[in-house]
This record gives sequence, structure tokens and C-alpha cells, in this order.
Amino acid sequence: MFLFTRNLEEDFAFMKQGVADGVITPERLNDALLRILGLKAALKLHTKQAAGTLVPTLEQATAVVGAPEHKAWAAACADEGITLVKDGGDLPLSPAKHKRVLLVDLQNGESYFNFGSTPAHDIFKALLEAEGFAVERFDASRGMEGLMQASTVVTEKYDVVLYLAKLVTKSNQTVVRIEWAQPMGANAPVYVTSVPTIFVSVENPYHLLDAPRVKTYINAYHSGEITLRAIVDKLLGRSPFKGLNPVDPFCGRWDTRL
Repeated sequence: MFLFTRNLEEDFAFMKQGVADGVITPERLNDALLRILGLKAALKLHTKQAAGTLVPTLEQATAVVGAPEHKAWAAACADEGITLVKDGGDLPLSPAKHKRVLLVDLQNGESYFNFGSTPAHDIFKALLEAEGFAVERFDASRGMEGLMQASTVVTEKYDVVLYLAKLVTKSNQTVVRIEWAQPMGANAPVYVTSVPTIFVSVENPYHLLDAPRVKTYINAYHSGEITLRAIVDKLLGRSPFKGLNPVDPFCGRWDTRL
């Protein structure tokens, strides 16, 4: 049994060779085997009644997963957990005052396991539109230095700039940092003094390290639809912010507190 293996056939051959060469002693091999068999016995895998009980059928699973009680727990966790880290006085939002929304989505690139491919940003956009906001997704300009669009295109077109960051920490990843888009950090929060700018992180609570100038910053800790709905409720002032910082979202830096 291997907890992790890069190539099962090759690694199994290495293990067998280790036993043959005496690198793995019979005592060490038997000790591992005893623990494995002991766990299987504790789970009663050697008995007939265990058959079909360890892994539920699809029908059994769907009867439990997503039950109303569980959704209520998730909603309560979101309501209690979402944290207003920095309050720049831009909340609550309302379609009457902030009709035109520029939504800037930050997410992981595609990978073998499709990190970053979940529809959190699509769901969030739809939720805002259902509240009466006119939402436009940010698209990096193709211009270069001296040829990019004028800042007035943003300052005169939008009532609020809303960031939704879904940068998931992947296995064996040592750090999660925001890499602003080309050219010249096209999606960086440069309008914080001219357009109300709100930054919401749904996965990583440390993004102030890369966006210290943002005046209103929210950590939500999860990107599921239930949490996204709770975020919208709090952005619109229908629900108060109750969360307390479980970590230091200011990352020990003085400038992130400004």
C-alpha cells in the first residue's frame, strides 16, 4: 500500500527489490502488514456483513448529501464566518447607487485537476444581476505602454469595481500570490481613490499582501454558491458582518492597514 506514488508499477518494483536486498527487513515488512491487517479487521472487512456497507450507493449518498439540514449548516457557517477585514466606507452596495459594476475575477489557471475552472465567478455575476446590477467582466486591454485605454473609461463608466479572488491553494504549493495581468498589471486595483473598490477573497485570506491599497477587503473562506449568496447579502447590507479574523490578514505589514 502506498500513500502517494508517482508510478505504481515502478514503485512496487522498487519496494520488492528493497525487500530482496534486505534494505527492508522482514520485521519491518511484517510490522507494516500487521498494522494494515489490523485496520482492515477493525473495519470488519473480513466479515460478510461488511460487504456493500463501507461505500454508499449513489442513491444512498444523494439522499444525504445536500440535505436541507446540511445546507442550513453551510448557510450559518457562511453567515458567521465572512469577515469584513477593512471597511473603507463603500458599503452597503445598492443598484440605485452602484448600478454599473466592473467585476474583476482572479483565479487559478487551468491544471490537470482543473483548478480554477469552477463557476464561482459566473454564479457571483448572476447573483448580482438578479439584484438589479449591470455587471461587466473585466477584460485586459491588448494595448501596450502608451497605448492603453484612458483611466476615464473606467472612472466614468462604472460605479464600483468589485474583485472576486478565487486563488485556491493546491497540493504542494508553497505560496499563493496574485500575478497581475499583462500589460502593466492591467487588472491591478489602481482606481481605489476614484471608484469605490471592493476586494472579496473566497479562498485565500492573505491577498492584502498584494493589494494593500484596497480600502474595503472581505475574506469569505469558501467559494460555494451558499457562501456566494451570503456575500451578496452582506454587500447589500441585508446581513451584518459577523466574522472575526482567524489569521492575520494584514500579513504583519503596516501598509496593508492603511
